[in-house]
Amino acid sequence: MNTFKTVFLAIIALGLFSFCLVDSNTNLSAPTSQLKWHSIQELERLAKESNKKIIVDIYTDWCRPCKMMDSKTFQDPSLIEHLNKNFKMVKFNAESRGDIELSGKTYGFVKGGRRGYHQLAAKLTNGRLAYPSFAILNTNLEVEKVIVGYKDAATFKAMTTSKEVLGQK
Repeated sequence: MNTFKTVFLAIIALGLFSFCLVDSNTNLSAPTSQLKWHSIQELERLAKESNKKIIVDIYTDWCRPCKMMDSKTFQDPSLIEHLNKNFKMVKFNAESRGDIELSGKTYGFVKGGRRGYHQLAAKLTNGRLAYPSFAILNTNLEVEKVIVGYKDAATFKAMTTSKEVLGQK
């Protein structure tokens, strides 16, 4: 009976030990980080509270390249790390209908064409509405650069890594 107990305990110990073993391909670190997105309503607060520039992702619900940016480009771990470190990220639907108060001015939806547009989207893109567009704002909420169209992760990272964009001399 002693032998039976010893074998039984050895099997139990081996079973518990096997749960502790990790396949060398398994990543136990924190899950892949995500971009930290903020709403357009937070724009003014972000500019006041942070010394980081702001990238406003100007999109529409029907825009396929906008969806590709979300599903492909903005899933790249290196790009996520770069953007979270250097920028505050804001999502803005260019066809949203609510009024937005920014720097003492109210921006609203304008009916026109097939869908209409939001006045703030037009302001952030310097009147050139194309989707997706990415307005890079300084902490005074001034548009410094607008990136237009779908970009893969490497291209988007390169376009947001220049000394001019990062505010370095």
